[in-house]
Amino acid sequence: MVTREEDYHKLAEGGTTSIPQRISMLVEHKKNIQNEIDRLLETQRIIDYKIDHYNDIFLHPDLTDTACDPVDK
Repeated sequence: MVTREEDYHKLAEGGTTSIPQRISMLVEHKKNIQNEIDRLLETQRIIDYKIDHYNDIFLHPDLTDTACDPVDK
């Protein structure tokens, strides 16, 4: 299977005529990276919420409070 990197290198070997295709590949790759960063940041926000939630339960025990849904602070 040919990877994107291999495709990119083949285009680069073609010289300046492939610059538009390489730009397009890089822009698409940047979008994919940003989507992954956004997903990871959302996951981190949820984990932070849970840590705060459990610290609160630990410091102020209320065993009837079992909610653990992330909410905006």
